[in-house]
Amino acid sequence: LGELVGQQAFERARFLWEGGLAAGSGSAARSSAKRELSWMHTVPERANRLLTVSVSTTNSVPVTSVTYAGLPLTRLGTSVDSRNDSRVELWYRVAPPAGTGTVRVQLTRDEDIVAGAANFSGVNQASPFGILRSARGESTSACVTLANEAADLVAHVVAANGAAGGVQPASGFTQQFYAASDTTDTNSDDIWGSGTAGPSAPVGSVCQYLQRSKRWAALAVPLKPAARR
Repeated sequence: LGELVGQQAFERARFLWEGGLAAGSGSAARSSAKRELSWMHTVPERANRLLTVSVSTTNSVPVTSVTYAGLPLTRLGTSVDSRNDSRVELWYRVAPPAGTGTVRVQLTRDEDIVAGAANFSGVNQASPFGILRSARGESTSACVTLANEAADLVAHVVAANGAAGGVQPASGFTQQFYAASDTTDTNSDDIWGSGTAGPSAPVGSVCQYLQRSKRWAALAVPLKPAARR
């Protein structure tokens, strides 16, 4: 039994070393009262790439399109707080071209916005996601419960009322991007956007933490690994 466990650990380590499921770098942009937001983002040359873009807006203003390097992304899901204000959408593209390109986000009208792009590698290209879950609340803990099998890597994005004071990742999670729509005088008219990635236990919750109890909306989804060789 001990030999089998050791072999499994070795195979797991080799899989990760050879380019297994991993969260990479992120980037973000923000603005007050803007309909279109664009910024430069770099996708590393890694195997089985996935790019996600999270968009947080006030007044529940929806996104009409997201592109990277001129290529369209697909909307995965949306979550809105209980007062139809803080809104977060998650978009993605499988196998984005490696290199540096422009991320462009368009809304239906001018609004406060935070958008963040995040890189992942070692992702199943035919079926990249497990079951997407959403949550909303008014508290310091922005948590989403995942009712699936244990996940090696979960993407978790949050939109929080500007008066929350900030958003911090949970222990064991990496914050890939984090910003507020207004950096000079952040208040309830503004929006915070944050994206993290990390592991989850079966039927576990993934969380981010607000500095002050305010309304928030969140999405979380497990990423599926590419087939091991």
